[in-house]
Amino acid sequence: MTATAANQRALPRYPLPFAPSSSSTATSDVSLPHTDPAGHCPNPSPVEYKLSKISSASAEAAAVRMAQQAAALEELRRMKENKEKELKEANESALQKLLHGLSESTD
Repeated sequence: MTATAANQRALPRYPLPFAPSSSSTATSDVSLPHTDPAGHCPNPSPVEYKLSKISSASAEAAAVRMAQQAAALEELRRMKENKEKELKEANESALQKLLHGLSESTD
């Protein structure tokens, strides 16, 4: 088997989105941005616009998630501090009762 026969078998049977087509040399308007001479892209292609919307939506969702996680973490810290305070007060109270009981038994 020759190298070209092996290469032809490895090629997919459908055109790839950004690969030049063998039947046409022109590229589709959909995949390329419409730029002005200065290089700006005032009129993005539909694909770029959709990707931009997905990207910005993902960034907004990530920011919301991060804020929720920060709030949850702060709530956990507050709960931990309250539990530690309650435990400390309970231990001090038990210690005072124990000391009071010991002082009464030695009298």
